[in-house]
Amino acid sequence: MGFHSALPDEVLIEIVKYTSVWEIISSLHSVSTRWMRLCNTDFLWQIAAIDEWMIQKIDHHPMATIMFHAEAFSHFSMRNVTIKYSAVALLRHLTNSSNLVYLDLSWQDMLRDFLGKTVYSKLEYLLLDNCKNLNA
Repeated sequence: MGFHSALPDEVLIEIVKYTSVWEIISSLHSVSTRWMRLCNTDFLWQIAAIDEWMIQKIDHHPMATIMFHAEAFSHFSMRNVTIKYSAVALLRHLTNSSNLVYLDLSWQDMLRDFLGKTVYSKLEYLLLDNCKNLNA
C-alpha cells in the first residue's frame, strides 16, 4: 500500500495540479482506477497548454483523450504542434467549452467557415498566427 492510498482525493488532486496534462494522460492515468478517476477531474483540465510540453506532434489517441475534457478548458493552446486529429473535430470539441477564455491555434490547419460559425461567449484572446486554410 503506497502513501497515496492514505491521502484523501482532495489532497491528491492538489498534488496532481502541478503536473502537466501530458504527464496525466501518459503516466498517472494508468496507475490505478483511483488515479484514473482523479485524472478525469475537470479541475485538472482547465489549462491545456499542449505547446508547453516540448513535443512537436501528437497522435490521434492522446489528442482524443485531451479533447474528451474540452468542456473544462479555460485556456487551450497548441501553437506549432502538429496534430493527427481532424480540424473539424477539434473545433467541435472546443465549442463545448463554455469557459474558454484563451485559445491559441497558431500554425494549425483551420477551416474558416467552421471557425466563423463558432461562438465562444467568454473568449478574450484568440491567436491564429500563420494558420493554414483560413482563407479557403
